[in-house]
Amino acid sequence: MFNSKYSIISISAIALFAIYFNVHSLANFPLPCSQEKGALQNYDLRYKIDYGCNYLNQPPYDYSEAINYLNEASVINSTYIPGVQYGVFMHAMHGASVQGYLRAQKIWDEQIDLNGQLMGEFSANSHFIHSDLRIKYVLLGFTKDINLIRDGLIANNWIEVPLNKNEKSLPISLLRRPL
Repeated sequence: MFNSKYSIISISAIALFAIYFNVHSLANFPLPCSQEKGALQNYDLRYKIDYGCNYLNQPPYDYSEAINYLNEASVINSTYIPGVQYGVFMHAMHGASVQGYLRAQKIWDEQIDLNGQLMGEFSANSHFIHSDLRIKYVLLGFTKDINLIRDGLIANNWIEVPLNKNEKSLPISLLRRPL
């Protein structure tokens, strides 16, 4: 049997130690830990930080304006979004119909098969994208070889849709197939 007096003292001591430890940790946390901002590196799909100091505290890419544009134009089902995007998850989350979702999934799967042979994961080939006439728009964010893909599409007369720049977001590109 436990002696209630000793139990209360033990629990109180543990609680006081936990409070002290938490306050001590917060008081000694280095605030100006690093002068360098963390950065996502598209070429190797890594997040570069100073160890233990710099944290990613918001979504690095703000797709909201691009997605609103695609939804208003009713072209989300004809949009290819290569890179680290969980397939056509963004299509499902932003109002694609079942038929549109299945269409986007088929486009995604075929592009992955084509790209997997040449480019590897999380990249794309602008020639394959341009050759697939089902793709009307391409949204580029956290994509390996982003500049190569964008430049390749622009060389094929794709038009970059102007988007307002969110200062807290890393750059994204929305490209439209020529009419």
